[in-house]
Amino acid sequence: MDKVYIRNELKEVFLYVFLFVTFSLIVPLVAGFSFSGFSESFSEGLIHISDYLGTFLVYIFLMIASLFLIIYPLASLLVINKGEHPATQKNPTWFRIFTVSLIFNPEDSALWNLSEAMGLKGEKNFMRWSKNFFRVFIIATLIFGGLGILQVSNPALNVVGVPTQQLQQITVGSDIVFGSVVPAFSENGTFMFIMFFLLGIVAYFTSKFIKNKKLALAIFFLVGFTLIAPLMGVFWSSFHNIVYGNSDASLQAAFFFGMVGTWMTLLTGIFIYWLLWHFFNNLFIKLLSAIAVTEDIIFIALITWVSLLLFWLSVEYLAWRIRRGKTE
Repeated sequence: MDKVYIRNELKEVFLYVFLFVTFSLIVPLVAGFSFSGFSESFSEGLIHISDYLGTFLVYIFLMIASLFLIIYPLASLLVINKGEHPATQKNPTWFRIFTVSLIFNPEDSALWNLSEAMGLKGEKNFMRWSKNFFRVFIIATLIFGGLGILQVSNPALNVVGVPTQQLQQITVGSDIVFGSVVPAFSENGTFMFIMFFLLGIVAYFTSKFIKNKKLALAIFFLVGFTLIAPLMGVFWSSFHNIVYGNSDASLQAAFFFGMVGTWMTLLTGIFIYWLLWHFFNNLFIKLLSAIAVTEDIIFIALITWVSLLLFWLSVEYLAWRIRRGKTE
């Protein structure tokens, strides 16, 4: 098997595990201990679901489920040949249902395959830029960080609720971490586990019964966009029913979030977009509840956003100059 292919697949696994450990474990634990997030439970000697330690322990189960997401890239590495797609590779066994991995796999995305179908392959593929994780992360941060800034001036743009605690000993930092980082990673990872499994079932049937690869891919993505995505919206709104209660508008927003998040993942083959949308949505909701003056949030966020944009453009320019120098 091609060493480059193996290396790229393993990078997907290591990247996800690193992000999981950092944002699901290290950051929440630092917030809990260093920023007094767990102080209420330790001072009272009791753990309640409503306090932060209780919330963290509840989310542990979702974190475990989200960690198991790595079985999909590992299964893909074992079963899928280089250059093949789970929906088109011949002679599938039942194990094919575990081989759809869109953690960081732009080559299996709808847009990548659309480019190839249009004759734009290799260096001409219009999604080739998305193979660079740094670039993808910065672009996603700029997009959804910018959307978060708009949320501050127009709260109606908020699409996901966040856990709310009414504890006196909690610092603002802990409140923000537990309201944004913990739900975003654990919930997204869990729902992507379900999404990959459902897409794997579709891939099994398309690869088994449709011999034309282009047709198989087209049907795979068609089913993904028209059936799996709305189904994920239903799952997401059902899961958040306990948070929103009887608010039909909030449940509709949750359905929209689950469906559009699935669309983005199918289009790009990368989970970062859906994850950062969730994170920044929750982050700015928490900032609005913690800081009374919205102008302060907007001012600081805009400075950060512009600084990140300039930094990214500078890096891209330097990289372009280096590539240009090598070709001259």
